[in-house]
Amino acid sequence: MRVNAPDERTAAGIEAIAPTAGQPMKPLRTMHYDIEINGHGLVILEQGDVVGRVDGPEAARDLVYIRTHRRAFELASLVGWVRVHAALVDIGGRRVLVAGPSGVGKTTLAVRLLVDGHAVQGDESVLVRAGTAIAVPRPLHVEADGASLVPELAPLLPRLPRVEGTAVLDPGRCGFGWQLREAPLDHVVLLGRDPGAPSCRRAAQTEAMTALVPEVFPVTETKRVLLGELTAALAGVAVWRLSVGEPAAMRAALLDVVER
Repeated sequence: MRVNAPDERTAAGIEAIAPTAGQPMKPLRTMHYDIEINGHGLVILEQGDVVGRVDGPEAARDLVYIRTHRRAFELASLVGWVRVHAALVDIGGRRVLVAGPSGVGKTTLAVRLLVDGHAVQGDESVLVRAGTAIAVPRPLHVEADGASLVPELAPLLPRLPRVEGTAVLDPGRCGFGWQLREAPLDHVVLLGRDPGAPSCRRAAQTEAMTALVPEVFPVTETKRVLLGELTAALAGVAVWRLSVGEPAAMRAALLDVVER
C-alpha cells in the first residue's frame, strides 16, 4: 500500500495503523491512495478514483484503513481463500482457531494469551484454503474495558492509536513480536456463554461446522466452495467448547487441553 498524504499529521496517522506483521505471502498488488485537500476537508482517491470525502486526518485514516482491508479480502477471495470470523493463535507449536459471535470474548482471550507470551496471529479474520490457515494481519481491536479484563494493558492503552474510536494494538509495535505463518489447524475452540466457571470440553466436528458457517464472510465464493474449504480445514482437528469467563481462567482451561 502506498499513500500520498497532504501533511505530516495525516501521514503519521496512517503510518501508526499500518500492521508490522511479518508474513510469507508475496503481494498480489500494490494499492495507491492519494489524500488531497479540498476546501475545508480531504478527498481520498483509490487507484485514482474518489472513494470518499472526509473532514479531517482521523477520518481519512479510518477510511483508508477500511478500504485497504476490504480490497485485500476481495483479492484473497479471487485466489481461493475463504475468510472466517475468528482469532488465531499458536500455542506450543499447535495452531488454535478461536471462533464465536461478535462480542463473545475472542479478542479478550487473544490479548490475554498475547501478554502471556503466546504467538497470537490475529483476533478478527482468518483465511483458510486447501486445509491451511493464516491470519489477516489486522491489529487487535481493544475495547474500553480491555484494561480491566487484562490489567497488563493499562500502561499500553493510552498510547495506542484508534480507528473509529477503538484502540488498535499492533503486537509488533508493542514489543510482543508478530510473525504470521500458513499452516494447518490443530484445534478449533468454540466460545460460548455457558454457566459456571470457564471450562473446556470436547465437541463434535459437526458442532464446529455448524458454528463456523455463520462466521464466514463470503465475497466471491459459492456455498459449495465455502463448505469445501471449511471441511478441508477441519479435517483431523480437535474441537472444543470453551465457556466464557474471567480471561485468566479461560486461558488456563484452554492451555490444559491444548498442551496435553
